[in-house]
Parts: sequence; structure tokens; C-alpha cells
Amino acid sequence: NLMAMAIAYHDIALWSDGLLDYLDPSVAAMEKDLAALGMALTPGDLETAKQIILQHHKWTEWTAPLASSDNENESEAIANGALVNAVRRGDWADATLGLIKGKLPPSYLEAAYTAIPEAGFHNVLVEMGPRLSPDSLWGQLKVLNILKW
Repeated sequence: NLMAMAIAYHDIALWSDGLLDYLDPSVAAMEKDLAALGMALTPGDLETAKQIILQHHKWTEWTAPLASSDNENESEAIANGALVNAVRRGDWADATLGLIKGKLPPSYLEAAYTAIPEAGFHNVLVEMGPRLSPDSLWGQLKVLNILKW
């Protein structure tokens, strides 16, 4: 459930707010909706959900910061680092149509694209910059802020 919720919000501000630099606003939307619905996550689960959203465009493996010995919630979030990286790898595989597939077997990607056809979705993504910031190349380059090494 935690992964499904985070995935639902991982790009939400791109679509709901029309923002090219959408990671932090997507986290804010998730937190706002959780509060409005009265849904409480453990602090560790909330941190994991945030990191799934914030790190899903990271090129390299995400490594959680070292936990301080007095912060149990931080330790729980660090324990969920494998979940953060699983979503990160899956998103890269999807965004690149399988060119970057991480540890996913090609048969998984084939099955996914057979079950859920691409249907022009990636063309829509490519057109988002010019559509959301038609008068400014600098505005279009804000999308680069979502990428992390």
C-alpha cells in the first residue's frame, strides 16, 4: 500500500499543477491529501513515501543517510531503501521504454507493455516542456531539476 500510494503521487504536480519541477510539490500534495483524509502514516513510512517521490528520477542507487542512534523513524525509513530503489528502477525502465531496465528482466517489460500499451504517452511527456512553458527555453529547462545523480 505504501508503494502504491507513493507511486500515485510521484509525478502528480506535473499533471495537477502543470509544473516541470514537480518533485517537492508532489510530496506536498501527498502530505496535504493524507492530512485532509485523516490518514496517518508512521513517520518512517511517511519518510519512505517522500523518498520514493523525491528519488525516483535519480540516475544511481539511492542510499539513505546514516541514521542517528536516537531516531527510530529514520532507521525505519532507511530499512525501506530497497523499496525506494525498486520504484526508482521501475520508473526509469518505464520512462525509457526499457532502454534503461536496471535489474528488470526484459520479459517483465514485454509483459507490461503488452498488458498496458504505451499509446503515445511518451510523446505527451516530450511535449510537456513546450506546452507548459511555450515562451521560455529556460522555463522548459526546469524539468532538469527533477534529475539527480
